[in-house]
Amino acid sequence: MTGPWGWQRISGAQLRLEMVSYDYPGGVRALDGVDVQVGPGDFVAVMGANGGGKSTLLKLIVGLLHPGAGSISVDGVAVSPDSFSQIASMAGYLFQDPNDQLFCPTVAADIAYGPENLGLSDAEVQVRVAWAAETCGVADLLERPIHALSYGQKKRVALAGVLAMGPRVLVLDEPTASLDPMAEAGLMRLLKTLNEQGLTIIMATHDVDLIPTYAHRVLLLRKGSVAAEGPLGDVFAPGTHLENCDLRMPRIAYLFDIFSDEATRPLTIGQARKELVRMVEHGQLELVPILLRDASRGIAG
Repeated sequence: MTGPWGWQRISGAQLRLEMVSYDYPGGVRALDGVDVQVGPGDFVAVMGANGGGKSTLLKLIVGLLHPGAGSISVDGVAVSPDSFSQIASMAGYLFQDPNDQLFCPTVAADIAYGPENLGLSDAEVQVRVAWAAETCGVADLLERPIHALSYGQKKRVALAGVLAMGPRVLVLDEPTASLDPMAEAGLMRLLKTLNEQGLTIIMATHDVDLIPTYAHRVLLLRKGSVAAEGPLGDVFAPGTHLENCDLRMPRIAYLFDIFSDEATRPLTIGQARKELVRMVEHGQLELVPILLRDASRGIAG
């Protein structure tokens, strides 16, 4: 069964944010001069402390909010009230809380809502509903009322409804929040697969341990401004702005500091394994003394 993109590779959309600012009523500035470009097929993690502007940024991208200054475009189409329908057909948005997104009486009806509003035939709508439900692991829940779902099930149904639209960019606000480890792993594997097929993904998250395995780039926000932006290795390098944004290094990088005083800090288990092997082969690391040293620290503590 094929998805809404057919057998073709997904044509991921390109995004451009030019000096975007946004103020909430009362004069609270949520974003200030954000200038970022996201390429087709990118997987970008938007990170920062609570109140840093992550959710506001995502809502601006899909047209749920509109900037007070600057401009946003998706594949050259300016995001504005006049282009809302066109943007909605290209950019899918997953709310942090699925209860803010689900409103139809049953799972099947909710997944079908978006495709129906694209003007598709009943047959095409049913194909998309079946594919999205199977892809998100909710095929056995299609006739179940929304109110009878668990939180994790609601998250998967909400994502199914977004994917059934066939978006070219997927915008997700804390999609793994409140999920158990198995559900989190399943969701991230799905996002990785879709990204490898070409879908552009922009995901707000606090999970610094999760992101290095999946994202290509990081956009780090601090009090509404861009603190850092670029490849993971650059943004997570020593001396960057993580601490100022109330974030820490990934645990694997922190653990690696025990073994080495070098500047190299692997961000994933795979990277750490390769670096440890390299260091042992070059005589830069003797594991036994290190293990004994840290064992003695534990006893002393």
